[in-house]
Amino acid sequence: MKNARKILTTLLLLGIIVTMSGQSRKAAVTKSKTFRSEGAADGYITNSRSKTVSDYFGGSQGKEILIGWNNNGQTMRGFVSFDVSGILPPEGSKMVIDKAVLSIYQANWNKSPFNKSGERTIECYLMEYKDLDGSDFNAQTIANCGVIAANYGDVLNEFPLNVTASLNNYISNSTNKVQFRLQFTSDDNVGKSGDLAGADWDIFSGDQELMAGNDFRPKLTIKYHYQKK
Repeated sequence: MKNARKILTTLLLLGIIVTMSGQSRKAAVTKSKTFRSEGAADGYITNSRSKTVSDYFGGSQGKEILIGWNNNGQTMRGFVSFDVSGILPPEGSKMVIDKAVLSIYQANWNKSPFNKSGERTIECYLMEYKDLDGSDFNAQTIANCGVIAANYGDVLNEFPLNVTASLNNYISNSTNKVQFRLQFTSDDNVGKSGDLAGADWDIFSGDQELMAGNDFRPKLTIKYHYQKK
């Protein structure tokens, strides 16, 4: 009888420990925060001889980042940048990103850049954050995040891309700023007489003001939680 009581007591204690452990695991609270891109660090780079850096283009819709080819057939690649320092983990903890989605908004397009003289998409690359200079046009990338646009839509359309895997390996501990490069696949210069000269896809920059109360700046939404190291 005494042995039976000891066994029962042991089982009860184990049950309490397992329950407390489960409660401890459930204690992690998932949070969500949306960041808007930093206009001062956004822009686009033209593949000219000197690699021209532009903050934005003043287009018919507003302040735009151009991706594609200018009228001289020179390639343009866009950059969007985010400061995520507000969610870095407290000391003794690490951050786990449950989901991260980058979204950009179409401002305009010209001359069918997605399907003129062949099919192409816009790919998104994670970059080391820095002030833009000409070298960033061909700078080494950290990760290919995937295709963010495969065709144009209506003006103001949102184009989202799940970037969870790329960011979990990059900002989970200490990096507080991220930058993405957006470019067409196979985007070599084509010259003034090339079929793609003047063909571009344009998105709103982080410099864009509200439009009728709506915010079309690039955004990065991160769902995350902290774990003890």
